[in-house]
Amino acid sequence: MIENKILNNGISIPAIGFGVYTLSGLECVEAVEEAIKAGYRHIDTAESYENESEVGYAINECIAQGIVKREDLFITTKLSAHHDNGYENTIKYFEYSLNRLGLDYVDLYLIHFPNLFPDDRWKLHNADTWRAMEYLVEQGKIKSIGVSNFMVHHIEELKKTAKIMPSVNQIELSPQWQQRELVKYCEQNNIQLVAWGPLARKKLMEKPVVKSLSDKYKKEPAQILLRWSIQKGFIPLVKSVNKDRIKNNICIEDFELNFQEMSELDDFNSNPASLDGTPDSIYNTWSLYEQIGTSDFVSKLKVLLFGFLPLFVYKRINNKKEKIYLFGFIPFLKLIKQNTKYKKVYLFNIFPLFKVKAYHDLKHNIHYVPQRDYEEDKKSNKKKQKAFWINAVLERINSAVNEYSEGKIYKHYKLYLKLRRFFTGKNVLPTLDVHITTSCTLRCKDCGHYIPYFTKENRHNMSFEEFKDGLDKILKNVDFINNLLLLGGEPLLNKDLAKMAEYVDKKKQIKHIKIITNGTIIPDEQLINTVKKLKKVAFSITNYSKNKEIKSLKTDKIISILKKNNIKYYDIKDYMWGKTPILDLSGQNGSQDSLTKCYSSRCIMWSNGKVYHCPAAEYLEILANQADSDGGGVEWYPDEIIDLNKYNLSAIDFNNFLEKTESKICKYCDMTNYGKQIFPAIQIK
Repeated sequence: MIENKILNNGISIPAIGFGVYTLSGLECVEAVEEAIKAGYRHIDTAESYENESEVGYAINECIAQGIVKREDLFITTKLSAHHDNGYENTIKYFEYSLNRLGLDYVDLYLIHFPNLFPDDRWKLHNADTWRAMEYLVEQGKIKSIGVSNFMVHHIEELKKTAKIMPSVNQIELSPQWQQRELVKYCEQNNIQLVAWGPLARKKLMEKPVVKSLSDKYKKEPAQILLRWSIQKGFIPLVKSVNKDRIKNNICIEDFELNFQEMSELDDFNSNPASLDGTPDSIYNTWSLYEQIGTSDFVSKLKVLLFGFLPLFVYKRINNKKEKIYLFGFIPFLKLIKQNTKYKKVYLFNIFPLFKVKAYHDLKHNIHYVPQRDYEEDKKSNKKKQKAFWINAVLERINSAVNEYSEGKIYKHYKLYLKLRRFFTGKNVLPTLDVHITTSCTLRCKDCGHYIPYFTKENRHNMSFEEFKDGLDKILKNVDFINNLLLLGGEPLLNKDLAKMAEYVDKKKQIKHIKIITNGTIIPDEQLINTVKKLKKVAFSITNYSKNKEIKSLKTDKIISILKKNNIKYYDIKDYMWGKTPILDLSGQNGSQDSLTKCYSSRCIMWSNGKVYHCPAAEYLEILANQADSDGGGVEWYPDEIIDLNKYNLSAIDFNNFLEKTESKICKYCDMTNYGKQIFPAIQIK
């Protein structure tokens, strides 16, 4: 095997890694498992690849099977640039990644891209993100930290505030893109280079030099290119779903290219014919990024009354124009930049008031790059490639700006519900799950509602009469329900679903209604004809297309029918699961901290005539009843469950139920693996 390398913090890193970019579903799981079996110990993923759960599932399966130990693996993931990061968000998004991976720590965490903004806010942004990563190192959750796609000036700026120097810079490196200036800088600063795209997107495979070396050493062309990376001192990341290629790509330790052969491969970097017009490094890409300005760039600042009502909204339209809106929509003040020092202020966008000295102005060195003539660019590969990069970078800027500029009103929704309750004196529910059936077309191992584990004796199907009577009782004691979810099991197995949807749609106290389906049953004509007439009902399809072992999916056909009938739907494509807590009647599970953490995100559920704090509570009751006549030792309390069959059910009962800060039955819930993200819908054999 190829020897490991030692990073600048003394941590050992395998000298070749297995990457998973663009892989998903079972294909990703199987590829990672094959890689580990073949001897790879360095696995590289990223938040933005959207496959951390699959990677984590494969890793934990290999550990469980005794193929490898956790300490033998080196796991890398990266912080996505597709959301607003900074100190607190970096910690939050790292925890999400860690949960999806199902690990206690990662060996290497990288900032995936250095810059979200078309101005110099990236400096403070990267510094805050790095500070959070240093904190996570102190907490023992990360062994090493580094960067990805950083240029020299990005690293130099980071070094001004960093306490820990980057261990790694992961960049595109191959004989085609050699990034010599950046490579030299990283080597001088003891920053290990990890090479993504080491096979140059297979563009060099058929080159005579590569084919000649392949014949000489009796190796595949890919192995020749990987050997070049190894001898350059880089750590190449390889990717394949083919078992033979996975094995071949790591078998590159038994030969060595001589000086002349390395030089011949080096020549590809300066040969325009071999490059197909591609610029020499992503360094140029980021240079373009920082030269590109968008005339419609907008940054927003909101002043919120009571934490949710917009009082003033400030919008920076571009370098010259700013606007302030009263209550978020009334044009109040307009600021027009006159020169480098002064701005003129207009009242209601019309009447000139005064001038202000612009001490606070951001300094921009951005030059607008006009839209290219793509037809003209076809005449030149070089122009075409450059136009491609400009377009890609503009898309990244626009994506980031849109997300950054959106009002995140939902985070204030809980406050809104509290205010509503204060003024009405009645309870409010953000969400109410309704088990209209416990029958299902799938048998998912980590079902959050424990449906596959219900016995024949405990399965139930809610009739329309039960639904109508129970909903009326709930709405007598609850002022407002934001989301009512009709689910199961598989709700389309309930023959009364259409009548239920029609009935609940008329309730003014309920804002949104969703039918949560797993995409295995095509809605019948009666249901479609009913729902398309309703105002508040939508379908939410949990899309398990990543899981190739589920052969009964009809998601595409269902979506086609819903579109044809103009029915609102949600296609939840990236839905990943958390491990369900293990239920134990001994009552010895969980710490108070973990119980509080779980309980604060309670999922109020109505099932079989009762309202529970969560699906686990219902299944615990079933387990206790199965154990013996006295409930198996489980202590049930009147305020733990709302029995809708109770005579004279009152608002006080609901108040006591909803205001609880902890649930005594939570002690029967083993929180060890709570929240660990896993590959979805693994079927019980």
